[in-house]
Amino acid sequence: MTHRADKPIETLRLSAEQKQRLVAHVNQSYQKPVPQERRSPRVPYLAKGAIIAVRQPNGNLSRHAVLTRNLSSGGLSFMVGRFIYHNSPAEVILPMLDGRGMIITGRIVRCRLFEGIIHECAVMFDEALDINLFVNANSSPPVAVASEINLADEGQNVPAAGPAIKPLVLIVDDFKNDRRLFCLWMEKLGFQTLEAHNVAGAEKIISENNVEMALINRKLGDEDGLELVKKMRSDGFGGPILVASADDDQAFRVHARGAGADEYMTKPFDQLDLKLAIDRLFTPGEPKPQPTTPIRSDLAGNDAMKPLLRDFVAGLGQTADQLDGADPEQDQDAIADLCLELKGSGSGYGFPQISKLALLVLDQLETEQTDVEVLKKTVVELTTMLRRAKAE
Repeated sequence: MTHRADKPIETLRLSAEQKQRLVAHVNQSYQKPVPQERRSPRVPYLAKGAIIAVRQPNGNLSRHAVLTRNLSSGGLSFMVGRFIYHNSPAEVILPMLDGRGMIITGRIVRCRLFEGIIHECAVMFDEALDINLFVNANSSPPVAVASEINLADEGQNVPAAGPAIKPLVLIVDDFKNDRRLFCLWMEKLGFQTLEAHNVAGAEKIISENNVEMALINRKLGDEDGLELVKKMRSDGFGGPILVASADDDQAFRVHARGAGADEYMTKPFDQLDLKLAIDRLFTPGEPKPQPTTPIRSDLAGNDAMKPLLRDFVAGLGQTADQLDGADPEQDQDAIADLCLELKGSGSGYGFPQISKLALLVLDQLETEQTDVEVLKKTVVELTTMLRRAKAE
């Protein structure tokens, strides 16, 4: 199998006009000026063919075609349709005025979720750059802050929201009904899908398309889905990979992650489980906006349960306080004990979403090398959910 490793992953498949409008929209979103002395002067820089290669925490190298926004001697602002870990080593290939490309090394210093899957990022260069090699200073005057860029000429062309972008996801499962169901769920979550029922079909799709994510079943007839995962990683696939299986054995979970999977999901799972996994994979380090609408028990209409529900919900506030006070790095045993209790009691009192999120925390704690930052975000999400729970 040949993955298209020679070509960067194109996560922002937009027309030139759409790219210009997106850049204007992002520029407009910056309202707070940053003192000029705190950074190098920046110039608008919309480069065709800019590529960033990032070394991910798991060691994999991923190459992305990016939409550049502005450039200074010290760094580059750009947009991409994927989360990039803060402080990741990066190599940037930027086209110069003479048509050649220059490789510049640096580190990712910012990655914020803008909207949808669009992330606004910045890389800081290891050494200062001569920006005159990349832009004509006469036609690209320095800008002190993005909010000072004159958008008057954009008029009504600045959209209220950026253009819709749909990442391409590969579903690999030998069971036709599951493939169709997963494709339906993915499409409802805003993705494009392609499907295969075996390893050969998956390899063909990967070689012919810029697949950005994969959901692979453990068993593909007589074939092993993990062998496909290993092959994809060895061929340079840097996108998120979910492995699904009816087997909930912890040793296999470790084995799946060792093969290169980012997430392991136990069948049967539902659309909410899948959405939570997608959120972690595409924005694993980003704080998610927390809804404030109350969560009501499925048993709220049962008069006999009402007194029990009130007591249970009252206790959830105390549990949330205990989770808030626990250090995800030092107090993992205490967090595990609290989540074990929530996992068992949540569904029993008509709050299955609490049980699922508590199970997610337990899964993260059982990972061979727990990502503390990811765990921290999930615990915050769980405590927020606990405080939203209502008995009636």
